[in-house]
Amino acid sequence: MKIFKMFKMGQTEMFLSNFIVNNSKACIVFFATLMIGLMIGLTFLEKDFSHEMWFRKSDPFLIKFKEFKKTFGSDDMAIMAVYAKKGVFNPETVKLVNELTDKMWQVPKIMRVESLANFKWVRAIGDEIIISDFLPADLTPDEIEKRQKVASAMEPIKQYIISNDLKTFVIYAWPEPHFDQKPEYGPTVTAMEDMIKQYKDHPDYEFHIAGTVAMGDGLNTITMSDLKLIVPLLLITIAIMLVIIFRSFLGVIMPIGLIFTTIGSTLGFAGWAGIKLNVTTAMIPNILMAVCLADSIHMILTFIHYRQDGCAPRQALLNALLKNIKATILTSVTTAVGFYSLMYTELLPIRDMGLLAGSGTLLAWFYTLLFICPLLLYLPFKIPQKRQQFKLKFLGEIFNPKRATRLINKNKVGIIVFCFGLTIVSTYLGFNNEVNSSTIDSFRDSVPIKKAYTFMREHIGGSYGVEIVFDSGKDDGIKDPVFLNKVDAFQKWLKESKYITKASSIVDVIKDVNKALNANDDQFYKIPDKANAVAEQIMLYSMGLPSGVGLNHWSSLDNRYMRVMVVWTLIGSKASIQEINRIQANFERFGLTGHVAGTTALVAGMDGYIVSTFVSSMLMAILLVSILMAIFFKSIKLGILSMIPNVMPPLIGAGFMTLAGIHIDVGTILITSVCLGIAVDDTIYFLANYNRLTRSGISSYDAVFDIFQNTGSALIWTTVTLVVGFGCFLFGSFIPNVHFGVMTAIILGFALILDLVLTPAILLLKDNRKK
Repeated sequence: MKIFKMFKMGQTEMFLSNFIVNNSKACIVFFATLMIGLMIGLTFLEKDFSHEMWFRKSDPFLIKFKEFKKTFGSDDMAIMAVYAKKGVFNPETVKLVNELTDKMWQVPKIMRVESLANFKWVRAIGDEIIISDFLPADLTPDEIEKRQKVASAMEPIKQYIISNDLKTFVIYAWPEPHFDQKPEYGPTVTAMEDMIKQYKDHPDYEFHIAGTVAMGDGLNTITMSDLKLIVPLLLITIAIMLVIIFRSFLGVIMPIGLIFTTIGSTLGFAGWAGIKLNVTTAMIPNILMAVCLADSIHMILTFIHYRQDGCAPRQALLNALLKNIKATILTSVTTAVGFYSLMYTELLPIRDMGLLAGSGTLLAWFYTLLFICPLLLYLPFKIPQKRQQFKLKFLGEIFNPKRATRLINKNKVGIIVFCFGLTIVSTYLGFNNEVNSSTIDSFRDSVPIKKAYTFMREHIGGSYGVEIVFDSGKDDGIKDPVFLNKVDAFQKWLKESKYITKASSIVDVIKDVNKALNANDDQFYKIPDKANAVAEQIMLYSMGLPSGVGLNHWSSLDNRYMRVMVVWTLIGSKASIQEINRIQANFERFGLTGHVAGTTALVAGMDGYIVSTFVSSMLMAILLVSILMAIFFKSIKLGILSMIPNVMPPLIGAGFMTLAGIHIDVGTILITSVCLGIAVDDTIYFLANYNRLTRSGISSYDAVFDIFQNTGSALIWTTVTLVVGFGCFLFGSFIPNVHFGVMTAIILGFALILDLVLTPAILLLKDNRKK
């Protein structure tokens, strides 16, 4: 076929190999220059763990979210929840509430604080309307007791700033809106942690820090802690593997040096490109450590073998390059293609991770040629007298080439039927899985932010929800009693849901003031009949607020739009989307025009992108890898055949995910493309050897036996290394990354089994000649 003639690499291989051998010093200098140039980019590398990082600037979900922030300010919250064993209404706890509230105002970036200490209590005393702090520090014990009775019946504060049992109080703090700037949650959370240090050992109090601010800081903290834990584990695993393979100090140091230079250069490239470090791109060091070693190991081992055969160093290196350069190019390119396929997504961190991982894979191959190979000519690499067979003794017992070949040949039809049957069943199970991402469930139960959320859910009724924005249709329209009564009815309907624990708006303020103006008569806890009365009550309430504090967080400056803050106990994007759709579907029934906004609605918008990313990346990876395989083997049929044992493992893994209760989220959508790119390496080595042997006249049976005899242990060992490497993600605390690592390890294990069982079964079915 003419198309394949274009890709003959004989001359190219010879030119590259000779160039590296004859210009080894120049290669090392070029490598050092490139590496340093890229690593300078590390000084520009920034972190971003906000929810906005997932979206393009032109994304409709993000545009709506930014419009909300410009109108009402940020819906980010820093929450401090305190459980008091003796209850809130005693002098000691009242003092604590006020101390913490005062200190919260001093926290960096905080512009508004609300708690029992400064909640505006509106009431009538005689003919006078009093607006004062509900629980100031100077109350007498008798006054505290009276406030307790009021609080037990005071709807606006219950399950908001105090629990129903009056034993938990909550302090809410709203940071300055960051608009187009990257939010910095760390200083705020650190200041809050410092606030409670002096009280933390008190036996009567239990402290928790929650809210979106703590969530953003938690993502940052947990990502960095996972890196500090998993990277050393991977390094130890790799070092042990290298010691077993080479039994040489330089054999360990050189590949590890490649790891550090590749990771440093890749992250430096990220800095130059303006790509930020986040929960997804932070996986790059771990991924590259697992995938970038194979080329260097093959080169070093082959160099050692030629040296053992008596070749001089330069000739040994030339032979090693000629033997491996074509295969290493293909394995590196197919792995990179798997990663690059993730770039066809609307989710920026996934796109950036695909770009960095793919580029890092190619850099590892490039550095192997420019750094590892030339160094072999200059370092005193110890050459063992006897050839190392690159296998462990126990593998000979578990995987006996002769027995394995005989069993596969005998049961080839059954193997093929079983594998295809398992794949069909797994595919069916996989299609029954669902997209359901949850930020809070991204943390292990032992992580403080997860503990805080669980505490809030049990004692207050949740710590986050959605924002509803209603359009009155005209300036000052939110003062129209007809419009306000519609919103009031809608809020009452919201509270009927078993998932919604709070629905608050300026409606509650107006009803409070109206009741106070009518001698605290509960019958007047409603919206006044006239617009001018509403306007007067809003003005009266505003006059009682401290300087600089207003009602702008509840309404737009032109008083056309108003906000309803909804708090619920729902977990996961699936349930959130269902509730958002239910809420929006009922706007018309109440005669209202509006939309759902806020951080939760923004994050829920990712689900559609998750599905499209999963489909597009998988199809792209399959298509591109298939084309590459067909080109390499110069056969479309062999290219298609090579994909069978590589497409099946992700499908089997999808079925396993469903059975294990692992949903499709930002971590698991990466698996298929990544596994396709990596798993195909074993297939390449298997089919390349099969092609070479059968073309020399050897039967399929003998070719399979020869591959098992000379390559089987190497394939098993390299895959075990990858499985252990990705398995190290199990020790992390960010659950989507844990799922990614563990499922990738499982699928790569399946891929190896299919490469060693299904692939030879299919090949033997074509040619049943035995030796």
